[in-house]
Amino acid sequence: MARWWRRWRSTYLASLLPRNKWRNNGVGPRINNLVLILEDSRPRTRCPLGVVIQLFPGQDGVSRAAQIRTSTSEITRPVAKLVVLEPARIIDEEGNSPSPGEDVTDVTARFR
Repeated sequence: MARWWRRWRSTYLASLLPRNKWRNNGVGPRINNLVLILEDSRPRTRCPLGVVIQLFPGQDGVSRAAQIRTSTSEITRPVAKLVVLEPARIIDEEGNSPSPGEDVTDVTARFR
């Protein structure tokens, strides 16, 4: 099992960490996203995981910081130190998520 975790950390996590600092026009983290919390003192494959519970936008409306729930606490980190691993799923009011490829047009849908 330890071998599997080592391989997962070295392949999957490393593939999710693009190095396009100045060209990143992508969407930042959203509430309920699973994120990798980058820390200067740790290798990227050893950084903790967390779930975004609140975003703090700057004066320009772009999120600059996020509050994250980890397995042990809640912390606030700059968005630049977060890597989104899994986007939040869209769930309708009945608790159903759309099928892959299905259009989501219901305005009552919410992120969970």
